[in-house]
Amino acid sequence: FVFVGGLKKQNARIDDFEKDLETAVSLGLPMICVGADIMSHIEDKVSLSSGSIAERYASLGGKIMTLGKPDKEVLDYAKSAFGLHTKKILMIGDCLSSDVKSAHILGFDSLLVSRGVHIDELGEDFVPDSIKARTLAMNYELYPNYLISNLRW
Repeated sequence: FVFVGGLKKQNARIDDFEKDLETAVSLGLPMICVGADIMSHIEDKVSLSSGSIAERYASLGGKIMTLGKPDKEVLDYAKSAFGLHTKKILMIGDCLSSDVKSAHILGFDSLLVSRGVHIDELGEDFVPDSIKARTLAMNYELYPNYLISNLRW
């Protein structure tokens, strides 16, 4: 099988993996992909993530299995760790399709970081643009409870 986890190369492109993906498909190898995000942040830049590689593999005819947000098994496991105190949980993330969707599925509040994966749509302003965020959220039919431009820890 082919395993795809986190990508660490900031400027990685699908083309960088094309030959290997085509070879694996021709051998009939299934792909296991950890994390369904198609984009992530590497060194403050939006970069390719493992989900993009899996999508390309599937488009070439390969069989894929993903494991990560918002898969039900992963979310059920996470929720069980918190017991009955789920009303006090805030899920923080920069991706509507995985982080905010996962929070919605779990019944948690969500905080979207606008200077993350969606920075091209939401901009780099210190104060996040709530109108742009609402418009983007409408495209996904997923609405975060809160919006912040950046998060440091």
